[in-house]
Amino acid sequence: MKVKNFHDIDYREMCDIQRKEVSEVISGGENRILFPDFNHIMTTGRDFKKTDLLVTDNILSSLGVKVFAADRGGNITYHGPGQIVCYPIIDLKHWKKDVGLFIRTIENVIMAVLSKLGIASLKKKQLTGVWVKDKKIASIGIGFSKWVSYHGFSLNVEPELYYFSIINPCGIKDAEYTSIKKETGKNFSVELLKGYIIDELECCFNKAAALAY
Repeated sequence: MKVKNFHDIDYREMCDIQRKEVSEVISGGENRILFPDFNHIMTTGRDFKKTDLLVTDNILSSLGVKVFAADRGGNITYHGPGQIVCYPIIDLKHWKKDVGLFIRTIENVIMAVLSKLGIASLKKKQLTGVWVKDKKIASIGIGFSKWVSYHGFSLNVEPELYYFSIINPCGIKDAEYTSIKKETGKNFSVELLKGYIIDELECCFNKAAALAY
């Protein structure tokens, strides 16, 4: 898979780049993984309700937080420093044309990465994402175009968890969030964690894709 990093990038610019990358995969290009870094933003999906944003525009402005509508599933979530955002752009036609299975597989990828760090995590029925006991550590919001996935997931490494308290993240009231740092008390290199993510994504999708041709 191709891997591309985008540091401190504007969200709208990243959406334009992502559309281009998706088009290349639709046209037969190699699957790829994008890692964008964003600075304090909220993104909303197709299930977003205004009541899930718990503060006024003035408060958001004072915090330096921008809100963007995203063409993906899900509700509202936060992206910012101390978080890994990953957009796997995968052609499901060369894997399995099953959206639900794809999302469950992404959850498995995240759980496998956390297991390498000594963190026991779990899924919850009817709630997309990955949890450590009753606290959420990773959020998922996916879109599809001609069976090619876009958008993806965010994994909390060491973000300021306050920002999750000003929304109902993923539409869940009173949701508590956690992070790798909070669960382990350790500092892990972002590059190390990205490497784990890449390895797990390639294991799940590249081998399966080869068998499907």
